[in-house]
Amino acid sequence: MMIEAPTPTRPEPSASQLTDREREILKLIADGLRTRDVAGTLSISTKTVDTHRQNIMKKTGIESIALLTKFAIREGISSLYE
Repeated sequence: MMIEAPTPTRPEPSASQLTDREREILKLIADGLRTRDVAGTLSISTKTVDTHRQNIMKKTGIESIALLTKFAIREGISSLYE
């Protein structure tokens, strides 16, 4: 009989971990805007958008845009009906 080691559990990500700017960028990404469109909307560089997106992914542990979108909807940052 093999005993399995416990799997460390990661706390559920929360929007409270994010800055206001990160939430703003996450909303635009979840709403389907491309990096260059987010940058144009906020008058920032595409590199800045990329950096914020990387920080959001690192803080939440989410590794795909699809899952980021799901997270944004769950957290009330974005809506399916906008």
